[in-house]
Amino acid sequence: MPIEISREELYERVWAEPIQKLSKEYGLSDVGLAKTCRRYNIPIPRRGYWAKKQAGHRVHKPSLPAAATALKGTIRFAGPSARVAKPVPEPPPAHPLIAAESDPTNTITVPEDLRVRHPLLQSTREHWRIIGRPNFHWDTPLPPHINISVGAETRPRALRLLQALFTALERRGHRVAAGEHGKLNVTVLDEQCELHLRERQRQVRREPPKGAKKSPFESSRPYDLVHTGELEIRIEKRFSREIVRDGKDRPVETRLNDVVAGLIRAALAEKDHQAAQERARLAQIERERRHAVAKQRAREARARVKRLEQLLAAVDHHKRLAQFATELRQAVGDVQLGSELARWLDWIDEQVEDTDVLRRFRDRQPTLTLYHCVPTYESERVITDGFKNRDPWHDDEQDLSSSVELTDVPMEGIHGGTVCVLIDVPEETALAYESFNNGKTYRTFRIPAEVANRFQRRL
Repeated sequence: MPIEISREELYERVWAEPIQKLSKEYGLSDVGLAKTCRRYNIPIPRRGYWAKKQAGHRVHKPSLPAAATALKGTIRFAGPSARVAKPVPEPPPAHPLIAAESDPTNTITVPEDLRVRHPLLQSTREHWRIIGRPNFHWDTPLPPHINISVGAETRPRALRLLQALFTALERRGHRVAAGEHGKLNVTVLDEQCELHLRERQRQVRREPPKGAKKSPFESSRPYDLVHTGELEIRIEKRFSREIVRDGKDRPVETRLNDVVAGLIRAALAEKDHQAAQERARLAQIERERRHAVAKQRAREARARVKRLEQLLAAVDHHKRLAQFATELRQAVGDVQLGSELARWLDWIDEQVEDTDVLRRFRDRQPTLTLYHCVPTYESERVITDGFKNRDPWHDDEQDLSSSVELTDVPMEGIHGGTVCVLIDVPEETALAYESFNNGKTYRTFRIPAEVANRFQRRL
């Protein structure tokens, strides 16, 4: 709603409250309101004015200068815009397995007299016992274990805590196992997560005994790390981690359900990541497929243009050859039958007739038997699965479309270990894919595999 105010009223307002607050009432920024005041010759408080006034210091308020004739009247503001607040989207409902961990009936407890029965924890305790021997040697066989970074005094508590956690996880259908280098792997919803239990430490300044000499083998650090008795469980995710630690009023033993929920969240996040990767992979495949289709269509268009140019050149060659043969006979005149010259002129007439490519369009045959030369070991696959498009072999045809090259005569024997696959194609179909290359005694067709596979294949 528009707001109108006199120059005097605006002067009183800007000296009654900060411009940062006042500007919102008029639908302006603080910079915009300051510019309006300067335009109407209204003094405004300088930087630090309100802080000095709040601290009780004496501040100066200048009087309102007289207004010029052009600045008299009311000042009009657009007012605050009636912005509609965007509705806050409701958070998605929690996964049923995560919601179940909030159910009081599923609370995980750790009794003080809980016995350690899990095989992994028993072997870890045996591992501690073996490496704690005075005569322990590095090549002593050690049982499977998990790395639990706690002090000797906290080990019983850590084992009880993990016993309760492992039991709860296995009852919920999850699996616990030792991984490489003592890692603790938990399989939740078929996704593997890493779990770490450690005791927090703090630095304590080292105070050497008075009068004692410093040993050259003594550490140069001015502090020692001592255990605090506070435990924390760390759940490693793909891109982050979740930590559950001892609090002032809530030890880790009362938060094991949070650990299970965190493992489920980590597994769900991994599934979401894998699903996103799969979608990206499929999208990439689709993009590549579309690119290949577009590239194939462009190459097919170039191949049609090239075949048209070849046909035009072949027709032009035939016309020039026929005209030459006519002019030659006129120049020769009458010749004796059976003479060498007569036989040569007859051969020229045969060449003129053979180079008449338009005759193929006028006198179309019902079918043509075409041959595709393949290695012997591939012949059965071609008969069963069909032809596959291949790029042209010749350098001058590399930009043409992929296709199946067929000829009207068998070509096996040129390369060892080859055989020909035969198909019968209507000449009306084959003519659209014929390459009209001068100088060849056979016809060549470059037919797409999807067209060639319509016809029965045989050896």
